Amino acid sequence: MRSSLAFFFLLSIILFLFPSGCVEKAKVTELYISNVDVMSIPQDVGSKLTVTVYVSNQQNKDTGTLSIKVKARDPQTNLVVAEQSKDIGYIKAKSQATASVSFEVPKSGQQAIEVELFEDSVVVNEYSTYVEVIPQADENVPSSVVLTDMVIEMQQVTNYGKDAVVDISPGLYNPGGDSDAITIKVSAAVDPYTVFTGTDNIGSIKAGERMRGTTRMTLPLDKVYTFNVQLVENGVVIADEDAMGSVTLKEMKLKQPVTYDLVEATAPIEEPGAPGFSALYSIVAVVFAVSLMGRRVRRN
Repeated sequence: MRSSLAFFFLLSIILFLFPSGCVEKAKVTELYISNVDVMSIPQDVGSKLTVTVYVSNQQNKDTGTLSIKVKARDPQTNLVVAEQSKDIGYIKAKSQATASVSFEVPKSGQQAIEVELFEDSVVVNEYSTYVEVIPQADENVPSSVVLTDMVIEMQQVTNYGKDAVVDISPGLYNPGGDSDAITIKVSAAVDPYTVFTGTDNIGSIKAGERMRGTTRMTLPLDKVYTFNVQLVENGVVIADEDAMGSVTLKEMKLKQPVTYDLVEATAPIEEPGAPGFSALYSIVAVVFAVSLMGRRVRRN
C-alpha cells in the first residue's frame, strides 16, 4: 500500500513540473555566430583591428534581415574603446555568411572583442573573445613569427562526392620586427605514405602584425587526416607544429570553419620500411616461436 502511495506521489510531482515549465527541453539555437577571427596591424598610435564574423543558419528557412555590432572593450576599465556595425542582409536556409569590420583601438594590451548578431533588430546571438594588441616594435628588433592556430573550412565537394576542396588557414603573429618573406607549408597526412602538401607565399609580416595565410587543397573525402604546418623564412624552418587531433572531412559541414590548436611537432620519426615487411617479420617470429615450443615438448 505504501509503495503504491509513493508511486502516485512521485507521478503527481512529475505531472506538476511539466506544465509549470520546471522541466523544459533545452532550446537549440540554429542561427548563431560560429566563429570570430581577429587580425591586427600596429599603427603609429594603437592598432587597426579587422574582425571577421562567421554566421551560420542551420534552420530550414531563410533568415530575416541580419546585422552585426562589434565592440572592442578595455578589460581593465570595462570601457568600449571602438564600435562598428554592419548589415549582412539575409542568409538562406542551411547556409553561412561572413562579414568583416575594421576599426582602430587607441592603445596596446589585451582587448575584449564582443559581437552581437541581430535579426530584424533583435539580438539573437552573442560571441566574445580576447586579442592581445602589441605596440609597434623597433625596426632594429629581429622578427619572431609564430603560429597561433589553424582554421579549416570545406568549400565544396567535387568529383561526384569523392573529394573535398578545403581551405587551410594558419594564423601567424609577429611580436618582433618586420620579417623577411615567409612561406607557409601545410601537410595533410593519411598515413606515412599518403601525404598531401600545399604552400602559400605570404611575403613579409610587419612588426606586431596578426594575419592568416591560406592554402587550398583537394583531398579525398573519406579519409582521416593529421595536419602539420611549417613556416619557412630565408630557406630556414622557423616553426613546425601539428594540429591537435585528427580531422575527419566527411564530418565537417560546408563553409563552416573549424579552429584547431597547434602544438610543437614531435621529433622526426625514422623513415619506416617498405609496407608489408613488418607483418612478414611478425609471421616469421611466430612460426619460429611455435617450432621452438614443439622441440621442447618432444624433448620432455
